[in-house]
Amino acid sequence: MDNKLCFNTRSTFEILVHDWKASRNPLLGKLSGHEAFVSSIVGDKDLGIIFSGGYDKQVFAWDMKTMKAIATLKLSEGSINGMVYDSKSKVLFVGGENRFVCAIKLI
Repeated sequence: MDNKLCFNTRSTFEILVHDWKASRNPLLGKLSGHEAFVSSIVGDKDLGIIFSGGYDKQVFAWDMKTMKAIATLKLSEGSINGMVYDSKSKVLFVGGENRFVCAIKLI
């Protein structure tokens, strides 16, 4: 997907994907699967994958061409408060409640 994307999670557990460059930011799709508020979204443009994490302790990997979840990871710790993705090393760092941090290496 060549578009610059804008994400909106303000009112639901869905992630609304908009085209940032087009006039009036048309809706491109919805990413549905989280069971609680989505707190963090990061992505890898080269892979065409977006990662989302939320208060439901879940990390989703989304294919931006199909707008479908391609992987889900349920963490045993508390809510996810933030994520950072290092595209060079292909590692997703997830941080959350109770000061937990985990690193997920993508293969």
